[in-house]
Amino acid sequence: MRPSDILNTKKRGMVTVFNYKEGSKYISVCLELDIIKEGKVLEELIYEMKEAVEGYVKTVCKEGLSDDLLNRPAPKRYWKK
Repeated sequence: MRPSDILNTKKRGMVTVFNYKEGSKYISVCLELDIIKEGKVLEELIYEMKEAVEGYVKTVCKEGLSDDLLNRPAPKRYWKK
């Protein structure tokens, strides 16, 4: 898990995305933003997750929303994977 003193802000930050197979589908998880997507084709899922993360961060920045929205950890079960 990330150290608690490293938080994302509108000026800088980082995210961790990982993908795994579950049955016949793939799951993609962004740990820091609690964005979770699923799909049948891994390459498409990776692209969709990239778009989702970029769109989310751009919206938070453009709308001047709270930095707290850039630090919404996914449920613990995903951090353990």
